[in-house]
Amino acid sequence: MVDERVRGTIVAELGCYRALQFRNDACENFAELNPPLIESINVPKDTLHESGALVKSHQLASYFWSKQHQDNADDGIGHFDRGGLVHAVGMALRISNPPSFGAMVVPSELKAWVGSVPSMSDSDRGYRESVVSGFAQDFLRVTSRLTVNAGLRYDFYSNPTEVHGRLSVIRNPATDSGPTVGKVFAGTPVDLLSPQVGFAWNIFGDGKTMLRGGAGIFRDQLPVLLFGVDRFLAPFFGIDSFVFPSFLNPQNAVLRQPLYVLSTTYYPKFPYALQYNLNLQREIASGTILSAGYFGARGNHLLREAEQNPFEPALGHRYNPNLPSPLLAVLTDAQSFYNSFQLSVSKRYAHSISWQAFYSFSHSVDDASTNFSIESVNEPPTSQDIFNRKGSRGRSGFDIRHNFVANVVYELPFGRGSHFGDWQISAVASVHSNAPFTPVLASDNADLRSLLTSERPDLAGSPYTGACPNGIRVGTPSCWFNPNAFALPPGQFGNAGRNILRGPGFAQFDLALQKGFQLTEGTKITFGAEAYNLFNHPNFAVPSNTQSPLTLGGNGDAVFADATGSFADNVGRIFTTVGTGRQIQLDARFTF
Repeated sequence: MVDERVRGTIVAELGCYRALQFRNDACENFAELNPPLIESINVPKDTLHESGALVKSHQLASYFWSKQHQDNADDGIGHFDRGGLVHAVGMALRISNPPSFGAMVVPSELKAWVGSVPSMSDSDRGYRESVVSGFAQDFLRVTSRLTVNAGLRYDFYSNPTEVHGRLSVIRNPATDSGPTVGKVFAGTPVDLLSPQVGFAWNIFGDGKTMLRGGAGIFRDQLPVLLFGVDRFLAPFFGIDSFVFPSFLNPQNAVLRQPLYVLSTTYYPKFPYALQYNLNLQREIASGTILSAGYFGARGNHLLREAEQNPFEPALGHRYNPNLPSPLLAVLTDAQSFYNSFQLSVSKRYAHSISWQAFYSFSHSVDDASTNFSIESVNEPPTSQDIFNRKGSRGRSGFDIRHNFVANVVYELPFGRGSHFGDWQISAVASVHSNAPFTPVLASDNADLRSLLTSERPDLAGSPYTGACPNGIRVGTPSCWFNPNAFALPPGQFGNAGRNILRGPGFAQFDLALQKGFQLTEGTKITFGAEAYNLFNHPNFAVPSNTQSPLTLGGNGDAVFADATGSFADNVGRIFTTVGTGRQIQLDARFTF
């Protein structure tokens, strides 16, 4: 076993890597041998350079080492390939005074280096999987006014294999000391039956009032990206951490130990959604249809990520001390719940006009809104506590409570039948309520020592009252919520919920004008002008002072910068807008 003080140094270095998802601070108080863990730090992603240039004086510097790539794609943390073949990847962290930008520095004070082992750095995999699907469906006319349809679908997905047998997985993260060569999954289910049923009822027999409904199970398979993350596990791939490396060969180190970054559960369940709806339609006037309905869905066995080998301060070691590193897990135990009321009215084209208007009142709740941390935006990339799945249950990242959309197309009445006619005007209006986002911490307050930080503060008051620390009124782009409503938990997980904060609403109006010219029978040319966001209404994004190293979006809004309780830079501040500013374009279309 590795001495816990040395392990703490390794984790401290990884803490700097982990904290690249935050962008306000730099890595201060870098860990020495005695402190077991450095607090997470915040580094602007766009200030990291392969050249070795430093971010700030006397603070964190980084450079990247790599060689022999194939089809390289730079993701800002190192070099990773698109096709799966990586020959060597590394990252080093150090503290120094800043050299000039562009200088390559080999630091003598480097304490830890993380990278792939050149002899174990081929991640190219030839995955194989068989899929068998089939369905049976029938329509039954019960009466002249009632039709019922029912179906049954069956799916089977084989246990994935690899053409050269290069598969390994951590089967039991609570007890295993490393990966086991063999199957990706313990097994795949053979009972994936999906029944579906629906009906349509012409209530009065005149075709003007229809009641429709249906329910069914809809399944999804586990994507290659899910089990493909296991290709970075030993013995077919090796990522090691090196303590006190020497250069020019950083693998000459005082201590070397494996790093297991990410693993998929060995006992997965396949995700599915149970969907159900009921809709009533009525023709209230000639060509005018009014529709009102309910739509609901419940998702089970959905994917979520969490740290499955966290450090346990009370025990003085990780949950599984046999594993030498943090280990992010992809689990299949999350749930989602969606309910909505939908109302629409539409007018078919008549008297030179057609129009539609839609409104939905909905609510979506889940344990995780994305399959993988790389997809996370405006909320933490992983569950705060792997052992408390429902503790991260909250508004879905895509939850929009109110949504209204209307459009109209009108053929102007003048000049019909002449060269002065064939004018058409159309418009689209879109208005919806806020999107949610999550208050987070910029440091590892609960001492998880994970590669990703997803911890939240305590909620101590209303975020939408009072004034911000800078004195600006709450509810403005410079101070969207009051950070004084939150408190730093005493070395534990916070009780503030996921996605409890609400962002600004959205409104946009688009307008288009067209003029057509009939050239010959069957040929026509149309000129148009289109204006998007005609009134140039600013639509603000949610506050986000974080930046994930794996995505283009933020991972929530950091309230506290560190364990001292100091507010993070730009907390509550909105940086960007969504949608477009006013855009006007001209177009021409020839039809024949």
